[in-house]
Amino acid sequence: MDVGRVMRLQGAAREAANSVAEENAVVGAAGMHQAYQRLRDEVESALASELRSEFNRVCPKNVPAFAINRASAVERAGKFHAARGLLLEMVGWLDGIVRHAQMQAEAAAYAAARVKEERGVGFRREDN
Repeated sequence: MDVGRVMRLQGAAREAANSVAEENAVVGAAGMHQAYQRLRDEVESALASELRSEFNRVCPKNVPAFAINRASAVERAGKFHAARGLLLEMVGWLDGIVRHAQMQAEAAAYAAARVKEERGVGFRREDN
């Protein structure tokens, strides 16, 4: 898994979620929905296979539908908020993935430093 790519997608999802003010929810609904679908598919393809099942549970493939009898503006506003909420959930989930990768890298670096320190790697003793 390319952690850099995941971090870039996380930033894109965060910016998409915050790209439209809530008072413009009716106007921004379609764009927010499209942004979620596009970024969700991109994130899924960037993940290691062992993470995809969890990702699919947290971030559904489709933004939930709303009752057909609702007024169009209310339905679009609901879709906006649903898509925005899912984008923010995705951002939080990706944050956990990035933090986990950082912790693994730090632990590996710490372990390597300890081994080097204990074995004296790189230290040469001069005999007189």
